[in-house]
This record gives sequence, C-alpha cells and structure tokens, in this order.
Amino acid sequence: MGQGTSLRTYLLTRLGLVLPMVFILLTFVFLLMRVAPGDPISASLGGHAPQAVINQIKHQLGFDKPIYVQYGKYLWGITRGDFGTTITDHRPVTDIIRVNGAATLELTFFAMLIAVVVGVAIGLVAGRFRDTPLDVGGRLFGIVIYATPVFFLGLMAQLVFGIWLN
Repeated sequence: MGQGTSLRTYLLTRLGLVLPMVFILLTFVFLLMRVAPGDPISASLGGHAPQAVINQIKHQLGFDKPIYVQYGKYLWGITRGDFGTTITDHRPVTDIIRVNGAATLELTFFAMLIAVVVGVAIGLVAGRFRDTPLDVGGRLFGIVIYATPVFFLGLMAQLVFGIWLN
C-alpha cells in the first residue's frame, strides 16, 4: 500500500468522524444545559420571578416535557438550521450568529494567519540552526506561548499594541 492510499484513508476516516463528533458535542451541550445546577429560566428573569411565571415560560419553551422529547425537538431543529431563540430577548440564535459571526471568523482567520507565519518562521530558523541557542530559543518560545493562558496573552497584546505602540 502506497503513501497516497494511507493519506486518503486517513482523510476519509477523519471526515467520517466529523458527524459522530458533532452528534456527541450536540448531545453533551444539550445534557449540560438541562442537568446543570440552577435554572436558566429563573436566572434569565433575574432570580426574582414568581414560580407561576417561571412555570409558564417553561411550558412555552417545552422545558416541562420529558427530556427525550426535548432532545428530539432540539436535534430536529438543528438539522433544519433552527438553533432556537434566546430566553432573555427572544431573538433567533441564527441572527446572533449572523451578526457576530463575521467578527469571530475575522479574528480566527487573522489569528491563524499570524500563528502559521510566526510558527513556520521560527520552525525554519530552529531547523536551520539546530542545537544552537536559536533552536533552543525557538522551542522555548513555542512552549511558553502554548502554555500561557489566552486571557493573559490577550491582556499583554493590549498592553504592547494598544498602549506601548499606540
């Protein structure tokens, strides 16, 4: 068996695992939102709503039905592209994704672009000057960047680019 066949098999296997992984993630999110401690409806109403109002909203949203009925309705909506509506302002989730998704995709694209350019450049230098201080520095930089929490990197980037470099 040649390398082309094994790469093709690998890619087909990975593509075949996409749907089961999405199904598992959807199931996990559904169950987490249903069995997590606390009541999302009373929390969205500020925690001070009368129980009758909470029960009425639960009935309107179908939260009073058995869990398997809720899950089936959830999956059916997802397959049709209906991600539901928010509890607080009754906006369709697809509208929120449409409005805010562009900014998220833009951030993701440029973050990946920077990561690839910087990573390849450091990798080339480290490979060219193997077992030198440049190689060790490149590896150390990679480990530190990988291990640093994202929120801390974000704060440091704001400090450097926003304040120090204007």
